[in-house]
Amino acid sequence: MADLLDRSKQRDLLWKLASAYPETVDAGDLDPICPGNGLRVNIAYLQEHGLVDAKFQQYIDLGTQLTWGKITAKGIDFIADDGGLGAILNVQTIRLHEDSVRALLIKQVEASDVSQSVKERLVDKLKSMPADGIGTITEKALEAGLKALPNVAHWLQALL
Repeated sequence: MADLLDRSKQRDLLWKLASAYPETVDAGDLDPICPGNGLRVNIAYLQEHGLVDAKFQQYIDLGTQLTWGKITAKGIDFIADDGGLGAILNVQTIRLHEDSVRALLIKQVEASDVSQSVKERLVDKLKSMPADGIGTITEKALEAGLKALPNVAHWLQALL
């Protein structure tokens, strides 16, 4: 079965189904793209990944046959150049509370090797700084931290 899976034909099937959306497409109209058993295998594979809905019919003499297929919203997003609405709706927002960031910065200042008077002055400034100032410092700290990593790709690969 694995030798019947064909990315190029899967893409063509998805585009054919997308051109008919929201309607279903009869198996006979999909057969020229991926004839024979390849159609059944590729549509079943795409269905298992949630990219298409499909109806299969069991026949005594023919076995399991595809009746129709229909692309899903996930399938449309998959073939969209920009990832579709799924890319927009699935954005994850990470919120760091200003007090948490402020505490981390103060901790780093206190652990640094600068003089005690400099530490006290920096800690006082951090404590009195408004939220938008902490946000700006956080962005700059993140940027500086990423630049300081010798090889971000290797670091991320090891972490992930």
